Amino acid sequence: MRGRICFGVLLLPFLAPSLIHAQGFGKDLEQSLQVQAPADYPEANAVVIFDRERIDVTTSEIKFRRHVRLKILTKSGIGEVGEQSFLYVKGSDKVSHFKAQTITPDGKKHKVKSNAVFEKKYGDVREKTFAFPVLDTGCVIEYRYQISSSNYRYLRPWYFQSDIYTLLSEVTVGLAPGFNYTVSHQNTHGSRAPKKSTEQYPDHPGERLRVFTWSQKNLPPIGEEPFMSASENYRSSLKFQLTSFRNAYSDIKFVETWGKLGEDFDKYLKKYTKKKKKDVKRLAEEIVAGLQTQREKSEAIYNYVSSEFKNKSSNLYLSNETLADLLKSKIGTPEEKNLLLIELHRQLGMDAKPLLISTRSHARFHPRAPDLRDFNYLIAYVSLDDGSDFVDVSDRFSEYGILPPECLTEGGLLIDGAESALISMTVGNVHSARQDVTKMYVSDTGVVTCSLTCKLSGYYASEYSKLYDTETGEDFLQDHLMEFVQDDYELLDSSFARDSVDRFVMSANYTSRDLVTELDNNLIIRPVCYEFGENPFKSKQRFFPVDFMYPFTFKNVVEIHCEHPPGRYLLPEDIDIAIPGMSLERWSAVKDGIAVVVTEFAVKRPTFDPSQYDKVREIFQKMAEADAGEVTALFASADEADK
Repeated sequence: MRGRICFGVLLLPFLAPSLIHAQGFGKDLEQSLQVQAPADYPEANAVVIFDRERIDVTTSEIKFRRHVRLKILTKSGIGEVGEQSFLYVKGSDKVSHFKAQTITPDGKKHKVKSNAVFEKKYGDVREKTFAFPVLDTGCVIEYRYQISSSNYRYLRPWYFQSDIYTLLSEVTVGLAPGFNYTVSHQNTHGSRAPKKSTEQYPDHPGERLRVFTWSQKNLPPIGEEPFMSASENYRSSLKFQLTSFRNAYSDIKFVETWGKLGEDFDKYLKKYTKKKKKDVKRLAEEIVAGLQTQREKSEAIYNYVSSEFKNKSSNLYLSNETLADLLKSKIGTPEEKNLLLIELHRQLGMDAKPLLISTRSHARFHPRAPDLRDFNYLIAYVSLDDGSDFVDVSDRFSEYGILPPECLTEGGLLIDGAESALISMTVGNVHSARQDVTKMYVSDTGVVTCSLTCKLSGYYASEYSKLYDTETGEDFLQDHLMEFVQDDYELLDSSFARDSVDRFVMSANYTSRDLVTELDNNLIIRPVCYEFGENPFKSKQRFFPVDFMYPFTFKNVVEIHCEHPPGRYLLPEDIDIAIPGMSLERWSAVKDGIAVVVTEFAVKRPTFDPSQYDKVREIFQKMAEADAGEVTALFASADEADK
């Protein structure tokens, strides 16, 4: 949902009733109504005037109080922030003191009514969503709520940034005596030291709360944009974690080590795999019958599991009760399939272990704050006598040892009983390429017959193989090959197949009358391009890296054959532009009466710093414009051509 600023509840979900009226709900509105677009981000449609959170940690509970105020600057801003939401956990969180209202430019207040508040369920998690009334340019909206919790063990990060420009974001923590903590920062600017003070501890006269306040100002938005990993990776954030509570009577630890968490998770997995071990061993022996080396056996197991077991979508690691149930149903989550692969290796005496990771669309885990909820996926780590591999069987179109792009991450938690530990991941680059070759046969009447061959390798091949596996040939052709042709065409025939070197090869023959325009007895021909027909980077500014996930190359070759060769061709201008890690080149030539236009685009590394965004955007714009580069076949006399 666009404009949703709901970090607090899942991050630091707690607050103090003593502060209910201290945050100024409905107060000091005149200054808020005068807020304008920031000078460093004049295109803002809305701004967060402030986002304040107060957490009080006492021996009875943790309480959280949040107050957010925003200003709508343009009509588009209504759609961006006119609906807000926050999350809480049913059973462990108590929500109270909720208020929300719109303040129109004339100063009138319009409360959010109960019939404009809705709840969605995600297991035990609840999302409270509310729509603001009477919205227009110049309105201020604000909301507050309180949540009480008894969960001391896991305080999620406070994100200073959202997908809306933020003028002020502030989090304050009050700690009762005896509580100890750690704090870590990500992408924060300026001083990381908090403002410190003390306050009277209401439950124990004579004792005082330690109070810490962290704040950030003038933060640009981090919203969903093309080619990015999880937005949480880029947002300025702070993670406050309680570590222990100690006094004369108690010594309580709130944080476990990674080793202890891994050991406990290993016990959970062993319950899943403990039944019918003999059946698993018998299956493993059948799969590798006649094979000699560990490498051959491991690849055979991979091929069997990836092809014979279907994927099941689930928000749980395990959808079957036991591994025996998976063997029977042959349908399971990718994590279950990876666990089966691990167990098949183990039954043959080979070393294989589960590895928990956080995928690229999931926020990075915090090495200094152990918590299994930072991970969202499980793959296999296989150690053979000739080397080690990271293995995932979720994609039956990928080769052994080729992780999906989503799994190309820095490290994870290797599950090995009491020896569980964090490990780094080094994965070799996969050569991913696309090459399109189109022969355009232009008749004297302006009808063009195109013969296309498209060869895809690496991640391109597996991606398109999966897409083709779920769509009919003609729909697949339209959605994933011809989407940038943008002209009426008549398909003659097509074919799709994986070749002997695991490339996905597509071919199509079609005719079109819209690729050629006749002008003064000459023909203006538009060479066909099937990729990057438009610039995906719409934003003028970007405050976080461009993440392609993996390097790739794209080559488009177009041959133009006219039924009667023209006197000469006017060819499009050459393009040659490059920055470190990315290049675009277009050149053209005429040989034996055939015009050839070649475009080559290469991304040589997966990520690009925000300082390079302008150049990256420029190259993609040139790529999109190259699609409009025309070839003119001149049939008129020289004098007429000059005219």
